[in-house]
Amino acid sequence: MSPRLSSIISGLVCLSGIGWAGDPPGLTLEAAYDLALATDQTLAIAYAEARKGALEPAGAMTRLMPTITGNASSNRSDRTGANRGFTSTLGNVSGGALTSNQTSLNLTWPFVDFTLLPAYRRGKLITQSTRLQYQAAIRQTLYGVASAFFDVLSQQRIVAVSAETLRLAEENLAIARKRADAGAVTRADVLRAQASTEENRRALIQAENDLIVKRNVLANLLDKKERNFVLVEPPRSMSRPPLDALDGLLVTAFTEREDLQARELVIRQQKERVKEIRAQYAPVLSGQASSSGTQASGNLNRSDWQAVLAIRFPFVNAGQRTIDLKKQGLEVEQSEEDYAKFRETVQEEVTTAFVTLRSLGETIEALEAQVDAESQAYQDVQTQYRAGTARAIDVLDALRTLNNARKDLALQIYGFELALRRLDQVTGVLEEERVRKVAP
Repeated sequence: MSPRLSSIISGLVCLSGIGWAGDPPGLTLEAAYDLALATDQTLAIAYAEARKGALEPAGAMTRLMPTITGNASSNRSDRTGANRGFTSTLGNVSGGALTSNQTSLNLTWPFVDFTLLPAYRRGKLITQSTRLQYQAAIRQTLYGVASAFFDVLSQQRIVAVSAETLRLAEENLAIARKRADAGAVTRADVLRAQASTEENRRALIQAENDLIVKRNVLANLLDKKERNFVLVEPPRSMSRPPLDALDGLLVTAFTEREDLQARELVIRQQKERVKEIRAQYAPVLSGQASSSGTQASGNLNRSDWQAVLAIRFPFVNAGQRTIDLKKQGLEVEQSEEDYAKFRETVQEEVTTAFVTLRSLGETIEALEAQVDAESQAYQDVQTQYRAGTARAIDVLDALRTLNNARKDLALQIYGFELALRRLDQVTGVLEEERVRKVAP
């Protein structure tokens, strides 16, 4: 075995989470979840949206809050020339300049506004909707981490399989050379074995490069500067849901999926908006109070105040409210269609995830039996080749078949683990306890 191949296999032992004393601690899937929740930018954006949504009810309540405005002005008038004097509202002032300063303070307080209640209810619905969307973003992020995590584990297994296949190919090449030197086989056997070795070497190089890319993807998700982290494989779970569990899973998805609930809340928000527009036809009762003062040159001062109770009746608004009502009615219809379409999407996602999980579980059992059979077949053919009762091409075919079976098994094993979490995600229960702790 070449020194480089030995180092690769030794490194894969560490990458698989089986380390020696003194090795850095491994990164578990749960720790990866926590790192992503602490650093993911998408979650930060969704959290900001949830915080903004929480302000909507308070924004609606400001419609009944008082407003106070103040005004101040200064005016200077100057008459010169032929006129010796002029008459003003402040008195008869002869020649020269007149300066006046005015100040006012105005208070407006709406007492009754029928748009308040629908606006407040709509604000509460927006708060719930953004919170649900944030929870859905958490689950999506967790599933993305799991997908990248198992991609790395799967690729590590493929690299290990490729390294083992290359080792076997090098053994076959050594055997072919010995038999050729002994005159038992022709030079063609050596060339075939050498071609097979280089083909497997090239496959190992490609697998190593793919592993670098996938580890980089996971590191970016976790915002880790170090790329040589060690992954700890989670315990394998081979449990498959029974065939009659699909209906129950669909019920769970329709009940628990936050993104589906958020779309339902959008419909209710649109309906409250319709009520808010209709409430604009109702009168608005408000109170107004103002105080003003004037100070002019010539020591003339004046102060006034007044209080008014006003009722505003918005009878005609050039048809704008009618247009707004029609537009909002169309928004409601559009939201209802979007909800119905997304409900069908949820049903398809759950069904696909359920069937995929069961298929993978059954495939793994078959692949494990196939790998055992192919491994034994390869050993038998290699023994026969050593004895001169089998051809070199038979050994190479058996090695290629064994290599493919091992790779397929690795992909299916980690694919099954990811499919378990995919089913939890599409039913809205992935990492339920973790989501509850993180969500506001």
